[in-house]
Amino acid sequence: MKVPEEDLRIGMETYVTSTRPIKARIRQVLDDFLVEEIIKPDAIIKIHKRPHEEDKYVILKIIKRGEDTIKTVSKISSELGLKIGKIKFLGLKDSRSVSVQYLCISASDIDLKRLRKIQATFIGWINRLLTKEDLLGNKFLIRVVIDNRGYERVIIEALDQIEEKGVPNFYSYQRFGYPRGITHIIGRFIVKREFKKAVLAYLTMRSGFERKEIEEWRRELEGDFNFKRAYKTVPRGLIYEKMMLRALIRHNNHLKALRALPITLRKLFVNAYQSLLFNKSLSRRILRGNPITRPVTGDLCYDYRRKRITTQKYDSSFVVPALQVIGFGYKKLDGEQTEIDEEIMKEEEINPKMFYIKEMPEISCKGGIRRACLTFWDLSTEILRERKEILLSFKLSKGEYATTLLREIIKPRSPIKQGF
Repeated sequence: MKVPEEDLRIGMETYVTSTRPIKARIRQVLDDFLVEEIIKPDAIIKIHKRPHEEDKYVILKIIKRGEDTIKTVSKISSELGLKIGKIKFLGLKDSRSVSVQYLCISASDIDLKRLRKIQATFIGWINRLLTKEDLLGNKFLIRVVIDNRGYERVIIEALDQIEEKGVPNFYSYQRFGYPRGITHIIGRFIVKREFKKAVLAYLTMRSGFERKEIEEWRRELEGDFNFKRAYKTVPRGLIYEKMMLRALIRHNNHLKALRALPITLRKLFVNAYQSLLFNKSLSRRILRGNPITRPVTGDLCYDYRRKRITTQKYDSSFVVPALQVIGFGYKKLDGEQTEIDEEIMKEEEINPKMFYIKEMPEISCKGGIRRACLTFWDLSTEILRERKEILLSFKLSKGEYATTLLREIIKPRSPIKQGF
């Protein structure tokens, strides 16, 4: 089945289900896409409404509407008079959603009275820093609007095939900064030490999906690279472009311009490039006919009983295959998946050591392991025939994407226009 160009650009080159595409849209309004973080029970029981003697951190809940996590946390840090690094959050959430997220701050870093003045709810106290390891996953409630007839049978069939074959654990569109979709391109330039190209691409690359004034601003800047004029005329909302331009004007140095950006954003660029490589590797596994729900010879495996990665063989009902996320810690193993990875790295003209970035060691990426198959549970669907809508509710493990699951059901021909 033909895959749209938007998918191919980020390495999602195939499907596992064979159902036909559905003319459907998501995110007609922000409230159509709700996501809430799920904290692990062993962390929840340590949160107290009133501080115990050993409690040194406070937990806040925020409801983010139509804004990316980094910008929201940056605003809160300014309101509290803190550096952004002092506020710990558990994950990045899609800006085109209503998201419930949790923040953790050391009580010694803030005046607790100032908490009343920010858009956050005080949850309680805890004796240690809440980290990403305390995040179990996310709960989603999504409304899908259907544009064609006969969709009920297609959806039921797609869900049956998903039950049998699983869903590829692709990094989805938002990982790559869609609708603009350039984070992996910046990351590739950084990994290849092409810092000038990274800066100019971030400032000038156009997608056709941004506001008209932004598109025109980028086009004009690409024409003459007049950074001083661009700085004076930067459109509202482009705070990171403004940071970068300020550094260019002061230092005329592209590496310093990159380092003017928050470390979280810079690391996101490299992570996005790693995500592209992972998607390509997973796609080629599927296209070769290898399963994503059970291992083949040479695979790394995630063992559900022991909750760890292993190359040893256990009862296949308890293990799923896992792929390496390429970074400087990548290990060459025997097996077909390593052959696929090496093929991709050769095409990209890179090697794992390049992910240690000595010019910016703080954004170096070791890599890691990611399951080949999406982990979802509590999936329920409600078909509203009169309104031609579907309500989908489900939970995903952390680091996994709701739009990856929706993609297998809907198979959007124009992902961006259809709200993906």
